[in-house]
Amino acid sequence: MMYTPIGILILTTTTKHTVIRERREEEENSLEEEKKKERNRVESRELRGELRRLGTHFELSRDRID
Repeated sequence: MMYTPIGILILTTTTKHTVIRERREEEENSLEEEKKKERNRVESRELRGELRRLGTHFELSRDRID
């Protein structure tokens, strides 16, 4: 099977753009994953703080009942 020079150029260009697009998509997905992880860390930190505060409030309430 013989390719013409223009056919080779089209194949090369298409392949190059496909590789570039795939790399860009991988980078975007990686960034999204990092954002999700950071959001989860922040939410976890906030929830732990809230639980600590509620736990302290519960302990104080229990002391008053005794």
